[in-house]
Amino acid sequence: QKIALKNMDSAVFMRSVDADLTGKTDPYRITFIGDSITHGVAVKHNQTLSHEVNELLGYNYDCYNAGVSGTMAYVGIGRNQTYVYQNQFVAAKGNRADLVVVMLGTNDSRCIMDSDEVMFTGDELESWHQRWLTEYSDLVDAVNYEGTQLVFVTPPWLCIQNWTDETIRKMGEWVRELVDMYDNAVLFDMYAVTENKPEWLDDKLHPNATGYENMASAFTAWLVNESGISLNKTAARTIDISPVDNSDYKQAHSTVINNYSGTFNKDNF
Repeated sequence: QKIALKNMDSAVFMRSVDADLTGKTDPYRITFIGDSITHGVAVKHNQTLSHEVNELLGYNYDCYNAGVSGTMAYVGIGRNQTYVYQNQFVAAKGNRADLVVVMLGTNDSRCIMDSDEVMFTGDELESWHQRWLTEYSDLVDAVNYEGTQLVFVTPPWLCIQNWTDETIRKMGEWVRELVDMYDNAVLFDMYAVTENKPEWLDDKLHPNATGYENMASAFTAWLVNESGISLNKTAARTIDISPVDNSDYKQAHSTVINNYSGTFNKDNF
């Protein structure tokens, strides 16, 4: 099932376990925000992280996949796409989830290295560091409603060329700093779960079905037993996922916006 979200520029899709909210009671809603690893670019809909978590939690919960391939927390970077410019971000805000799980940083890690794939140091790295904390927290603030609980997830381990373990781990350090900025946030270390598991990655970057199954199992066990997060509904929330454009963010940033230009395989949903 898909939610079609159209604006003046494009139509994209938000993967969802249960997209039809018509006439339903108000379940505990979990929104997963992220890049292609959250989206599940290499697997079918029923093999993604959000779907696997929903299967484990059961259908008193609705898990929504608002991942967009190629996106990052950094705003206005030309190489990849800014998450807050995406229609899925509009949907994530309107979903008003009880729990928001954010896993960004993989694509951002490419921004903190030079052309020789050496990580920046000193003032240059610190400048990117402070910018990332600001722009990531701006994203989070937009989905952080009263009563919402947050999980910040470190970027998973990978073993592909053009990314480096050093920069991925650096992003993980910065994610830990974000947790300290919010009273309602906790950390899940996906890097530790996936480290040195190349068999979970078909292309050395994106998890395969086995990878997602194991990632979801570890995350759900932690969420239920260790996170300290209450998974009980505390208040009804009105959902607003009407088709709207993202012009407020377009007006706020002078950088030209490149909407998601990837392709969706209809057989993957």
